[in-house]
Amino acid sequence: MKLKKIAGALSIAGIAVAGMLLTAPAASAASCGYWTTHDAKYFTNCSTHSQKIQVDYVIGSTQSCAAPGTTTLYDGWNNPVTNAFVVAESC
Repeated sequence: MKLKKIAGALSIAGIAVAGMLLTAPAASAASCGYWTTHDAKYFTNCSTHSQKIQVDYVIGSTQSCAAPGTTTLYDGWNNPVTNAFVVAESC
């Protein structure tokens, strides 16, 4: 009887570990693209080449090139950044 309980527990643990392994890539992918902290806004380009991005503000938007790595996005005067995304794979 104890063997069945242990086997069942190991099976459940295996499912939990498999679930963590499946969600790990999604968690690391979240660091690519637009993200914020309490005091700054960023865009991380995870590709190996520059990408054309659009930065949206409360009023309007701009487009610029983002080199591989993390770029700090600056708010306009009384016009904060609301989002940023890739519009072309190269620039």
